Order: sequence, then C-alpha cells, then structure tokens
Amino acid sequence: MLAMLAPGDEVVLARDAHISTHMGLVMTGARPVWVTPEVHPQRSVGLGVTPEALGAALQAHPSARLVVLVSPSYAGVCSDLPALVQVAHRAGAAVLVDEAWGAHLPFHPLLPVDALSAGADAVVTSTHKLAGSLSQSALLLVRAGRIDVDAVATAVRMTATTSPLLPLLASVDSCRRRLALSGRTMLDSALSNAEQLRSMLDGLPGTDVLSAGDLGLGPRALDPLKLVVDVAGLGSTGVAIERLLRERYAVAVEGSDLCHLFLVASAGGGAAEVGRLADGLRGLTCPEPLPVRASAACGHVLGPRPQARSPREAYFAPRESVTLAGSVGRIAAELVTPYPPGIPVLVPGEVIDAEQVGYLRRALRAGVHMHGAADPTLSCVQVMVDS
Repeated sequence: MLAMLAPGDEVVLARDAHISTHMGLVMTGARPVWVTPEVHPQRSVGLGVTPEALGAALQAHPSARLVVLVSPSYAGVCSDLPALVQVAHRAGAAVLVDEAWGAHLPFHPLLPVDALSAGADAVVTSTHKLAGSLSQSALLLVRAGRIDVDAVATAVRMTATTSPLLPLLASVDSCRRRLALSGRTMLDSALSNAEQLRSMLDGLPGTDVLSAGDLGLGPRALDPLKLVVDVAGLGSTGVAIERLLRERYAVAVEGSDLCHLFLVASAGGGAAEVGRLADGLRGLTCPEPLPVRASAACGHVLGPRPQARSPREAYFAPRESVTLAGSVGRIAAELVTPYPPGIPVLVPGEVIDAEQVGYLRRALRAGVHMHGAADPTLSCVQVMVDS
C-alpha cells in the first residue's frame, strides 16, 4: 500500500480485511472504499466478496487503482479469485490478496486455486500457518506489471527491521524447499487427517461440521484442511467450548468465536489427537446458554458504516474516552478488534452504531480477546472529539 497509495487516494478493500491492512490505511492516508463480504444468514460464516459487488464499487470509484481482498478467510472460505481479478483488471486496478491462510494451496490439485494462479498482482502469505516455517515468518509475492516492484522493495526496506533474524529467513527457505519437493505427499497426509477428523466429528450431538454445501459454496470454494464446527447446539459459545477443551482434555484448537470452533488439519496430526478432540466434545457439558443462533447474534459485524473521516485523520485527531454505550453515533478513533480472527469491528473514521456495540458486548461476555483498543475491557472506547 505504501508503494501504490498517496494521501487521499481511493482503495477498494474487503471489509473483512485484517487489522494490519487497516493500519496500512492509517500509514498511507488513503481513503477506503469498503466492499462487504456476503454472510451466510444461518451459519454466520463470511462467504467472501462477490464479483458483482466488486464491479459496482469500482464503477462507482473509477479512480481506485488497488483492490485488497482476503482469501481464504479464517473459516477457510475461498473467494472466486479468477473472476474477481478479471473484474479488477478490467477496471484498471491491481489486486493484492491477503492469503495468510493459503500458503499450501498451490501444492495440491484438490485444493482451491491460489491467488497467484488466479492472476493476482501481489500476495501476502503466512508460511508459518500451514507451511511449517517459524512463527512471524511470511512472504510478500509481487508480479511485475501493474505494481512497481522497485517501489515495493523500497517500502519494505523502510518498514522492516535492519537486523533480520536469520533463522526466520532460513525457515522460510526450508519450508519452500520442502513444499516444492514433497508438498503433494505432505498434503495427501493432511487431507487424509482432515477426512478422518471430519468423519469422527460428524454426528456428534450438538455439533455440526460445516461443508461447502452447507454454506452454498462450490466444491473447491472451501479449504478442506480448515474445519468449521458449529457448536451452538451444545448450549454454549465457541469461546467457552475452546476453553473447556484446553482445560479438561489438553486439546488446543486453532480458534473460536461465539458459535464456532475452527480446526486445522495438518500432516503432523494423527489418530490420537483426533480421538482426544472427539472425546472432549462428547464429554462436555456447558453452562453458558446461547439461545439465539443467527448472524446478528453470532456473526462478525462487517458494515458498511458511514465513513465520516479517513482512518488516518481519525487516528491522529484529538480523541476522548467515552463509555461503550455512549459511543453510538460518535466517530471511532481506534481499532477495536476481536481476536481471532483479527477483523476490526470499530475502525477509525467510521460512525459507531448500536449493532456494533451490541456485538462487542456479547463478545466480551463470552471472553473474546479485544486487540488494538486502548482499554481491552472496553469500559471506555476512544472516539474523535466533536468539532
């Protein structure tokens, strides 16, 4: 973003962008044009941005020269990237894809199409998630043409440490080599473990392992290594179920939200781990009722909201602390982000509404961690001083 955007430039972004993308808006001073992903109304799972929605945004904002998308999502949903890239390129815009959860996609024919193969101009991919490099290591892949590669290299040098940790770089090279030489074999094993996990969890009382069909998606629009388990039928939140699995059964899942557990199958898993997870879910009795399961109660609040100021203007403007209830109708001055998955609910420059406040209250009651806020308990939130 630093290589392509100047203060005041418009950039089209999916509203499920990670908090780091939002900080790119603060750093550049660019003005966001938000595109809201579809959300399954019963399952409360984001389904990605449609080509039609992206086309409408670019038609309404023809000066935008960059589109930022997320695929796969935290739930493993993969957007129709070939169609989205075609729409963006037809409008003269480059495409940057946050593919943090998709480093493995190019290495097996049964997996969804990866962003580079779909024609994206730049891809951020977290090799530490599913490719096996050390934590904190990742890759930025750039295709020459619509993006000035030298400008990107300069921006990286300006923002990266001048004292890189060489074991991180070595681990990236090692995992790259391993994927190139034996990725197919590794992923065969991971896919087998995923199928075993799905089979053992299928039919457990109170749970439902979501399939592409459940979400109305095509057969290759959901990463099979990412399993989303709806646990609302257990009478509790996903956050509470995750905690109980860890405390009682020594099982650590990838993450949770108000009504789901998110699981990752890898080549390193095995029958013992899968069995322990299934036993844990069978044995849980959960005291926290969750009587309503709908996107309004469980799903992440994605907008759109009125953008009264640019994120940079709001972030650096005079601010004050108000109660969460008192923030309705005020302009947010900080990022308030339930973690995982790292998608901000409150964004600097947006006008806060009652739906966002209600969601944050439910998330706090469930024990969701709030990232980015000056007060993680949200007793107070930061808003712009009214002028």
